[in-house]
Amino acid sequence: MPIVRRRVALSVIVIAALAFGAFAPIVNAAYVTTVEISDSIDLQPAENGHTYMYVDNQPRIYTNEKLVHSEDISYTDYSYSSTGWDTDTSSYIGPASRTQWFSPGSMVYRGWLHDGTQLPAFYDFANSTNDYDLGIEQTKNLFGVPIGEQCSLIYEPGTIYCGVFNVTDQEFFHLTISSRQDESGFEILVIDELGRIMGYTELAGGDVTVLPFAPDLPGMYTILVYGEVGHGGVCVLEFLLESITPEILTFGTIVEGVLPGSEFVVLGEGGDIVYNEKAPTVHTYKLAANSTSPGLASYSMNAPELATDIYEPFEPYLIYTSNSVYVTDGLTMKIGDMFGYPGDSYYYKNFGNESYYVSFIGMEDVSYTLINTLPDISPLPIGEPFYMENMGAIGERRAYTLSLGSDSILKLNTTDTSDYSWFCYSVGDDGFLHYTGISAATTFHEAPHYYLPAGDYIFMATSDSTDSSCHSQFTLGPIIEGAGGVAVDTGSVVGVRVPTSALTLYQGNVTLVTHDNVSVYQDIDYLNMYGEREALTNPLIGNQQNGIGWIAYGTNFSTTNLGTPTNYDMFPEGFAIVVLSPYKVLNNTAGLGMANEYFDYTVDYSVTFTDWAPNLFNVTLSAAVTNSAVWANQTLGFPDAGTEYYRFDLTCPVGTWLNVSWWSEDLDTLNNIWLYQNVDGYPSRLDYTDIAETQTGSDQEGSFQFGCMGHAIIIFEIDRLQVAEGSLDVRFTPFLTNYFDLDIPLIYVSPSGVTGGGGVAPAIDILPVALGVGAVAVVIVVVLFVLKKKGKF
Repeated sequence: MPIVRRRVALSVIVIAALAFGAFAPIVNAAYVTTVEISDSIDLQPAENGHTYMYVDNQPRIYTNEKLVHSEDISYTDYSYSSTGWDTDTSSYIGPASRTQWFSPGSMVYRGWLHDGTQLPAFYDFANSTNDYDLGIEQTKNLFGVPIGEQCSLIYEPGTIYCGVFNVTDQEFFHLTISSRQDESGFEILVIDELGRIMGYTELAGGDVTVLPFAPDLPGMYTILVYGEVGHGGVCVLEFLLESITPEILTFGTIVEGVLPGSEFVVLGEGGDIVYNEKAPTVHTYKLAANSTSPGLASYSMNAPELATDIYEPFEPYLIYTSNSVYVTDGLTMKIGDMFGYPGDSYYYKNFGNESYYVSFIGMEDVSYTLINTLPDISPLPIGEPFYMENMGAIGERRAYTLSLGSDSILKLNTTDTSDYSWFCYSVGDDGFLHYTGISAATTFHEAPHYYLPAGDYIFMATSDSTDSSCHSQFTLGPIIEGAGGVAVDTGSVVGVRVPTSALTLYQGNVTLVTHDNVSVYQDIDYLNMYGEREALTNPLIGNQQNGIGWIAYGTNFSTTNLGTPTNYDMFPEGFAIVVLSPYKVLNNTAGLGMANEYFDYTVDYSVTFTDWAPNLFNVTLSAAVTNSAVWANQTLGFPDAGTEYYRFDLTCPVGTWLNVSWWSEDLDTLNNIWLYQNVDGYPSRLDYTDIAETQTGSDQEGSFQFGCMGHAIIIFEIDRLQVAEGSLDVRFTPFLTNYFDLDIPLIYVSPSGVTGGGGVAPAIDILPVALGVGAVAVVIVVVLFVLKKKGKF
């Protein structure tokens, strides 16, 4: 299949001399040189006249992109999501070169321990004549940011700019950004070499903001800027990147400070009042931390009252951050919890090699107090009730520690679910923060189960009112390896770990093997390896003696079919946990449901977890698609079962757009088609409602299309006419698909425009500008072109 590859050639264009006349104002700034790197790709049409493109699962946030088309064009964007795909159809009048970002699909999560799986997207372009040229242009706009010196950028609205700087041994930075014009809005991110976001802020109007952030590793960092401007004039942004050394606060330290400055200015003797935007003051402290016990940082702020209502003062706030703790939300980003006025508390713990920082941001002579303490924090009580109360303060937090030597299952009961909110978190060896709320219930039976891998945790309870009080009890149970026999006491919990494959349909079966006249109420919970519930059942099962043997009392087993075509509970690659939690055992000799309850009773189970596809599908066929069409043919027997299921296991190069066509005999109704695909161990699924968007033809003879993301299974559910032997012939046809592989390297650029790592531009000094009568401001733009060529796989 054709694909576009590239070779690199560099040319340099120095442009622009903007002459200012006699009325030019006097300004003093250092204007940076921008370097523009360009790349492009020609998209090749498929045999049917459509042009298909695959956008992989790597998010692109550094580049500006344009769609170039010679004629009118229409397209559909198929962006895969957690429950299928989201489609967007548009049409454009050509010829044109128009701005358009080509993003991948959604980031999907399968539990609180999952870092996320980024799904791709496919594009289908066409026009009425199938006679058109189509391509994509990509540019990356770079400029160098000096450390410790203010610089200015002439900003082209709607363009992404990347300001680059090198980090060596600096511990912490304050980045001040100001806009020299109203009616504008900007988003600013700081990103390290690995694509991780160190910090994020927004800038509105002519405001000034300061972004405090801690770098992680040495290397080249990027300040990504994107914005929109509500006027046609020049747009200038100013940057000041300062390396600072935070003051260290050891345990037991109390610090008091004031955030000076004001945007409220009284001019001259006349007392005219003006609002003058200026940078807020930022004070940053480093919190002492250890790996054995959490620290507690508590703060409060007090703002002076203003005797006027014509000015809204800057509202102070506080940011907690770390140098090496991350979360994911589509992109990997540094934790940066923001807390507001007038006060709050924050527990922190050094799980590995991380440090924690707190930055006060404000002005107007706001005073603050910060206390760093090492409180006496108790281990989380397990298996016994404990009492908590809070009087006089909403949002009071109390913390507990939990250290697990092995993987476990946890649940929480409380006498009042509305008085406290529970939350737990841990930092893994990879530096990622995993956290989840812990829901409670007033009965053991109703409390949800949580999978906790071995490790260290902090649990926090936050009061929801000024007079919160309740008794709570945590239950913790082990996880055993492999299906088979397992014994569980009433009022306790045990997990059974079983291996899973991403595209396998499993059947969980739990059988009561206790030889006693008992009926057992229990919760059977099926969790995936990331802690997400896939299915929950609450069966009543029992046994009774029959002579010298034992038989079911009602029923003595519970079967759950997982990953059926009608639901989404197919497991990711890895393992599942079958959670068993019996909560009531009755003596059934006096009749079912009689109140002869056994307490502290041990229930014996047998657990199986098997592939049940052979019991569901009439036939399973396989097809391996490469560069040409592949057939899968099946005779439909007679007599038949009425409703039948046929499964097709499909392998295909990732990033290929496919047509699936079928021809049939003795087929009455095509009830459903389901499609599962394995994307990096994540079972993505398309329902028939999604598939129908590309379907043509009839139930007996038709086709649909989709984009291949990995190993797939396609399931047909059909009703037979039941008059003769039939057939189902399916053809899988790949279309030529363009791969969006534009990936301009991020290279270092000095403030003067000198590049490194991807070509060298002429050395041009940074431009100090002092404009007056007859002065000339020279704006330098260095453009680097990356030439394209065509190639093949």
